[in-house]
Amino acid sequence: MDKNSLLYQLMAMRMNGIMNGVAEQDEDYQASLSAADLQYYKHPFRFDYSCIFTSGKNQFDDLWSEWYSFQLLALTKDTPLAELDYQDMFRCLPEEQQKEILGKREYFPGLAGISL
Repeated sequence: MDKNSLLYQLMAMRMNGIMNGVAEQDEDYQASLSAADLQYYKHPFRFDYSCIFTSGKNQFDDLWSEWYSFQLLALTKDTPLAELDYQDMFRCLPEEQQKEILGKREYFPGLAGISL
């Protein structure tokens, strides 16, 4: 079939529309658009990962998750709570500490001069 023919161009447009629809509904594909995981070899024994973010919100969410986890681990260090998962650790904290931690999620973007 000639690539310049009207039929070929219509078929290409139709296939492009179908593929775009599939891509929009594919959660794994959409997640891959928000951050690219890069794997590299760290001499002498192992591979390590790095990530490139394609939006500031995705980067903030990743940094927030890391900060949140660190805070919970620091607060529960050397206690029986350290054996719990993060959700249970958080639920066991006093309400005031919970509010303080969650308040940082609003505070940090303002401190950085960004809006999410």
